[in-house]
Amino acid sequence: MTAHPLQKRPDFLLIGAQKAGTTSLFFDLRAQPSLFVPDGKELRVLLEDEDDRVRALYERHFAQAPAGQLRGDCSTDYAKRTEHPGVPERARRLLGADTRLIYMLRDPVQRLLSHHHHECNRGEPLPLADALDAWPRLVDNSRYAFQAEAWLEHFSADRLLVVFFEDFVRDRAAVVERCCTFLGSGFSPEAVGDAVHNRSSGKARADAPVQRLRKLPLYQSVVRPLVPLELRLKIVRALSPKAPKRASTLDPVLQERVNAALAPDRERLEAMLGAPAPWASAR
Repeated sequence: MTAHPLQKRPDFLLIGAQKAGTTSLFFDLRAQPSLFVPDGKELRVLLEDEDDRVRALYERHFAQAPAGQLRGDCSTDYAKRTEHPGVPERARRLLGADTRLIYMLRDPVQRLLSHHHHECNRGEPLPLADALDAWPRLVDNSRYAFQAEAWLEHFSADRLLVVFFEDFVRDRAAVVERCCTFLGSGFSPEAVGDAVHNRSSGKARADAPVQRLRKLPLYQSVVRPLVPLELRLKIVRALSPKAPKRASTLDPVLQERVNAALAPDRERLEAMLGAPAPWASAR
């Protein structure tokens, strides 16, 4: 039986991909006057197993949403089906079939390298060759067709918009406008920013003490609700050491290994899109 959709629910989801520019897109969507996106990119509401918990969290996050604004929830965890199975089915059941989905993709090898760098900065410094065995998520989260197929089992294809990080870098406003058009909302070009958020190479690394601080009840109950997200990010960067630069290329052996792992998915993605991805010519 299909549950009745929530009254206070997101009209759209930005589902990923991780390390594909979604933080910058989140800020740009949040700045649009026609959209209401809560303060905090990774709400992760749909990871909750209990429907009542999902309902309560959305009621809280969207309580202040003005009438007439479309509501959005953004989390890259929504496109990590091996780590978080069941999210698309839960979204369909609780949010309804009309929910729109935005999925921003990046060259899958570059995304994988950035993801590996991110994991190492969190305190797990495995060489990439070992990490590919230890962390299947590095490859799985770059298998974009595999991730999208889970959503298309529950939503029609016209509810999914795929945009590309490479296009976003080249013409940021055009990608944001395309998202707004897809959502059926107004577009304000002056609200599009130029800041790059969450770049891994050379950015501040949230080391263990900072991560522990962010998990404290006082932080969750007082600091997070009262201090704007942009200011919280500045504080974290100020308190954290700088991350080392990441490699932008693979050695030939690893390149062949990664390409072999991603090739079947790349073919399915291009069939799904009906056109080659922007990075296809670089392969």
